[in-house]
Amino acid sequence: MRPTLALCLALPLVALGCGSTPTGLEADVPGSTWTVERVVTGNGEVLRGEGQVTFGSSGSLSVSSCNVCNGTYAVSGDQLEVAEPLACTRRRCGPGELELEDFFAGLLTLRRDGLYLVVEPDPLAGGPQVLLLPAPGASPGGAASGAR
Repeated sequence: MRPTLALCLALPLVALGCGSTPTGLEADVPGSTWTVERVVTGNGEVLRGEGQVTFGSSGSLSVSSCNVCNGTYAVSGDQLEVAEPLACTRRRCGPGELELEDFFAGLLTLRRDGLYLVVEPDPLAGGPQVLLLPAPGASPGGAASGAR
């Protein structure tokens, strides 16, 4: 067999063994920064406030609202797993200030709804929803790349 023919036949097999390229949320979330648009609690109350969530490309997580928290995360399919506990500042939050860190713990569900990234602890139980929008100037391979 000629070397070039053998190489052409072997390349597809090598590619299969190398794993797959992330798609969907697994590709959108790492390396992206989002701002909080609103939080809808399980009883329908809408909470507004400033906040930002940054998903580092290497699995680091930063959540900031009235406190700043850091930790790690992993995305698999539509599941976001936040390693607990997050390391947070202990600033006393004022009345009505959004404590975003309360919504980022354990196993969460992710989904895209247009430009929004929706984060839910248990979508079947009717729990809270955190609605995030791409941060202004977000990096091109992350949240700024648009909905999928």
